[in-house]
Amino acid sequence: MRSWLSQLMFHTDALGFIREKWESTQGQGAARGDVLSLLRAIVSAIPECTFILDGLDECDWAKGPWPGNSDDSITSFLRALRRATTGTSTRIMIVSRDEPEMRRGFSNENPYDLVFEHRITPEDVQNDVLKLKQDTLRSGKSQRKLEQVINSTPSGIEHIYERNWMKIMRLTEEDRTRAFSLLRWTAFSLRPLTIGEISGALVISEDEGLLLDDLPDSIDEDYVNTEIIDLCGSLLDVRDPQGKGDARLKTVHLAHFSVKEYLLRNLPIEGKALQLDAALSSSTEVIENMILAKKCLRFVNSQEAWLGTSVVEVEEVLSAFRKYAAGTWHQHAELGDMSNTELMSSITTLFGLSNPNWAYWKEWGYHEQTPLGATSGEGNLTIVRTLLEQGADVAMADIDGWTPIYTASRNGHTEVARLLIEFGANVNIPDNSRTTPVNLACGRGHVELVKLLLKHNADINTADIYGWTPINSAAYCGYTKIVELLFQHGADITIATNDGITPLHIAIYNGHTEIVEFLLEHHTDINTAGINGWPPINTAAYCGHTRIVELLLNYGADISTVTNDGITPLYAASAEGHIEVVKLLLKWGADIDYANKYGDTPLSASSSQGYLAISKILVATGADIEAKNNFRRTPLHLASLHGHIEIVILLLERGADVEAKDTGEWTPLINASFEGHAEVVNALLERGADIEAKGTNEYTPLMYASAQGHIEVVRLLLNHGADLMDCDRIGNTSLHLAAYNGQAKVVEILLETSSTHVDALIRLNRTPLFQAATRGHLGVVNIFLSHKANANIKDHYCSTPLFTAARNGHKDVIERLIALAETPIHFQDDLGQGGQQDVGTLKILN
Repeated sequence: MRSWLSQLMFHTDALGFIREKWESTQGQGAARGDVLSLLRAIVSAIPECTFILDGLDECDWAKGPWPGNSDDSITSFLRALRRATTGTSTRIMIVSRDEPEMRRGFSNENPYDLVFEHRITPEDVQNDVLKLKQDTLRSGKSQRKLEQVINSTPSGIEHIYERNWMKIMRLTEEDRTRAFSLLRWTAFSLRPLTIGEISGALVISEDEGLLLDDLPDSIDEDYVNTEIIDLCGSLLDVRDPQGKGDARLKTVHLAHFSVKEYLLRNLPIEGKALQLDAALSSSTEVIENMILAKKCLRFVNSQEAWLGTSVVEVEEVLSAFRKYAAGTWHQHAELGDMSNTELMSSITTLFGLSNPNWAYWKEWGYHEQTPLGATSGEGNLTIVRTLLEQGADVAMADIDGWTPIYTASRNGHTEVARLLIEFGANVNIPDNSRTTPVNLACGRGHVELVKLLLKHNADINTADIYGWTPINSAAYCGYTKIVELLFQHGADITIATNDGITPLHIAIYNGHTEIVEFLLEHHTDINTAGINGWPPINTAAYCGHTRIVELLLNYGADISTVTNDGITPLYAASAEGHIEVVKLLLKWGADIDYANKYGDTPLSASSSQGYLAISKILVATGADIEAKNNFRRTPLHLASLHGHIEIVILLLERGADVEAKDTGEWTPLINASFEGHAEVVNALLERGADIEAKGTNEYTPLMYASAQGHIEVVRLLLNHGADLMDCDRIGNTSLHLAAYNGQAKVVEILLETSSTHVDALIRLNRTPLFQAATRGHLGVVNIFLSHKANANIKDHYCSTPLFTAARNGHKDVIERLIALAETPIHFQDDLGQGGQQDVGTLKILN
């Protein structure tokens, strides 16, 4: 389930639920109940989630009961899963053997909820088993022999593991030891190791030295096959996740998760093979992690690991594993047995002041996270104490400037922080972005940790590089108790960030009502403007936080305050569609017609954005429906431009002027025609809008619609009697504009309405066909020719459609027009100079 939730985090809606749950638990690890309730919340909100569950019946851990449940754990798990998804459209695909425990998990359920897409029969091929027998399925075998191998495949995979294990046990002692080590690192490393890394791990001997002679001269496919795969048989799998084909970068994996369970029972520990019951697998894994921790420490404590060698290939292997060993030994130790004497001795040795490897590791630690920093972040008090007692530098920071107390504060580990402070940690050392531990703890909601840091004189007003102080961070995330705590310790509640936003602004923007109320009660400045001059009440109105707007008004906020752009609270709420805020502000007497610096009123904003309900309220309250902005556009202009038909009708019913003109002499009808809003066009025409109104460029609504290719609007305007021959100052008709822009369907409609103007001329004596040929619109050219357009009409410069097509390089149009010519083609340039060429010559030239 945790894996599913991790994948669901990439879904925006799911991420919100997960973040909310994480914040409510103050970043602590989720318990099983938390996981189930979170899954339930997500699948209830996001429809048709599909989850895939494969191999549950093969997990050894599932054979025991869940804590507090007497049923088989598979059954308990499936019943919990069903409860979490009941009543939703969630689908669960389960691939499993038909086990009784699986059926019990779905007992008492509606049988129609279960659909068996495919039931595997005994005759079906067992892919997992065959993969593990791949070394016996060699291509050189005969077809009959291959069939015998497949037919002899046992029903379970335990036999395959046994066969591979017996093969390993028959190896020489040296190869057998290497195979065990390969399996150990593959099964229990914190992540899949590359071939280069695992080769470095294999040189760790049982004493203090490294077996450098065991390193290969080069890592290639032959090395991978003979020294890794062949030793372990089908238990291991080598993959190439980067797809680069570089053998060093390939990663080593177990062939199947159940291989790990087999190894837990069989892998030798301290020279003996422990046959453990599955219930003790977890304790065996503790031992295995302890073994790897000691191996990593042995590597780190070896001078060869740090000094390297002049042999490039060897140094590459040592360098690859050095980063893993130096950076993860503490994690393996944490997962292992910290009470082990040998392990603690290895840690003590590493931190010995006389140990030369300490200096190497310390230098490495300045560039990567140190074990003390990492274990502090993970909250392992035992390891932290051990490291500190052995002399670990409590102030050593990583490449980002994170000190151990910083990482502890980041994750809310109060007791670790307390211990670090006891060993002299400075609570005020910031990271590279100047964020202090207390700032980080405040932003993550770690109340007890904040108390501890404040007790040890953490500076509560130190800002990071962006000017954010602890109280800004707490206010942003909504941690009311921390805000109160900081205030009690003297935090400045009016302090602003580099962008000029105060804790009040931050809390308002994120809708944290309790923090807003607390800040108001303690007399924070209620009218201080933030970014771009936005006062608190304007921000609250913009975000739609009705309760906060009311609080601000009750505490005396200026309802008429404006931003740098002249935006009032009422305008902000109207533009963003927050109807309850609009009602509240109007109730408090907000100026309904106050215009911003662009001249737009609240009604202009709601009309432009399409908020019908708000527009109705504003109109009913007396808003000026003829208010003009700086471009002289009325609310009707804006609603028409954006196609908000219901607002258009509302304004028309209230008597809005359908002939109002903006600075470009555009009427609402021109706006709607230009944008192709047929419903709006129809409504305006029914209200008597001038169908021949012209803007400053002398285009009519039909001309605009034709040029833009709005077919429905063109038909509508023609049906209402729009003049096809109306033209601009240079003679462009709707047909010319449609032809020039290649609007073939509009050209057809216009010619079907009337083809008498097919050769209409503009001032330069150019026909619509000439315009289409100029732009290379072959389809439009063909339409004109089918309507008998004259292809020989010359323009003012004596150019024909063929000449302009040739001049602009439109070969397909040239060929189409040439095909019409039955006689030599005459043409002249704009100076009247030219000649006579036959058709064949013109074809060659073009």
